Parts: sequence; C-alpha cells; structure tokens
Amino acid sequence: MSDRVKFIFAVIFFIAALVMPGLGFLVYLAGGASGQFDPTVSSMMWTSLGLVAVFLVFLAIAMYILYHMDDHNWVTVFTPYLTSVLYTILPDFIPFSLDDGAATTAGAIFTFLLALRKNPNTPRWVFFPLATAGIYAFFGGALPGPFDEIIVDGIAFLLAIYGMQQADKDDTIIEGEIVSDDEFPLMKK
Repeated sequence: MSDRVKFIFAVIFFIAALVMPGLGFLVYLAGGASGQFDPTVSSMMWTSLGLVAVFLVFLAIAMYILYHMDDHNWVTVFTPYLTSVLYTILPDFIPFSLDDGAATTAGAIFTFLLALRKNPNTPRWVFFPLATAGIYAFFGGALPGPFDEIIVDGIAFLLAIYGMQQADKDDTIIEGEIVSDDEFPLMKK
C-alpha cells in the first residue's frame, strides 16, 4: 500500500475519532429523551468512558497507520497534533477538560515521535512546547471558550515548526559518512 493511501486512511480514522464520540453522545441523548432509559449520573459516566474508548480506538488505528508509513513529510508529522487541536476546539461532549488535555497530549507525543522518525536530528526541546499545550488544556484556560487554547496551541505549533526546520538545516556529519575535502578545507593534507 502506498504512503498516499495510508495517509488517506489515517485521515479518515482521525475524522472518525472526532465524529464518532459526538454521534454516540447524540444517540445517548436521544435514548434518554425517548424514555428508553433513565439518564443518571452513573449512566452518563459509563457513556463518557465508552465515548473516550471509541475516540482512543480510532485514534490508535490512525496513529498506527501513520507510524508505519515509509516516507514522512511535515504534513503527516503534524496531522496528529492538528487533529488533537481540532478536538480541543470542538464543543465538549465530555464534561471538564480531561479529554481535551489527553487528546492534545497524545497528539503532541505522537507528533514528536513522527518528527524523530522523519529526522533523527530533531531537537528534543520541540517536545516541550507541544506537551505544555497539552498540559494547559488539562487545566483549562483563563478565557471562556477555546480562544486561549487556540493561542497556546498555535504558539506551540509555531515553535515546533521552528525546531523541526532547524533539524532539517542541520548539516552535521553522521558517523561513518564520507565527506570530500571540498566540504572541509581545513582537513586537507
């Protein structure tokens, strides 16, 4: 299977990870409204756990597909983080910000792992702005709505792009690499 097809499947599973929990929540509300069951705190808790499980299953499948691509580009590297940011921006079906923080942190971790797979010279500090955005989502923000998360996620994204571009510009010599005398004139005999 080509990388393009793998990427398309990964995007489909990322979209399913975003959409399916919302549909499950709507089914839950429709069942409670129609009188099929009595919506209680306990049933809401179990439904929330089930919705998180659905999200995680689709997310894990998408990440598995992305990880097993042969040739990564920056679009494929940042897809998990951008998907998790989109999840954070969407309206919450699960109360509190635990799911937003978990999604953003998972996207940050996997984006960093894909960046390392694309270029092993990626600076390790790139992980910290991405993870900080995830931690910020755990504790919520000062502004109502997703505005502060958008700002924090955007800053983390820009810092990560900067760090990963620095890794692309890095011209360090890999051990065992053959270099010519033209590249290093001081090494001439």
